[in-house]
Amino acid sequence: MLSDDKLTITEYPKDESERHGHLMSHIDKGVKRITFMKYTDWLGMNTYRFVGVFELNKEKSIKENMCVWERISDTYNLDTLP
Repeated sequence: MLSDDKLTITEYPKDESERHGHLMSHIDKGVKRITFMKYTDWLGMNTYRFVGVFELNKEKSIKENMCVWERISDTYNLDTLP
C-alpha cells in the first residue's frame, strides 16, 4: 500500500502466518525498487505512473513484521541501467 504522501510502501501477505517468511525473503537482498503504480484515468483507461525508487527500511520492517519500503528518489536516470 502506498502512503498518502507517496513516500512509503508497506507490503505484506494477507495471511498473517506468511508475513515473517515474506519479510525474511527481502530483508538481506539490498535491492532497490523502481516503482510504478497503476491508475485508472477518467476515461477508464489503465495507465502507470512513476512514483519513485524505493529501498527497504530494515529496522522498521522488522519492528512492524512487514516490508516497509521508503522512497529514496523521485527520479531515475535510465543511463544507469546495465
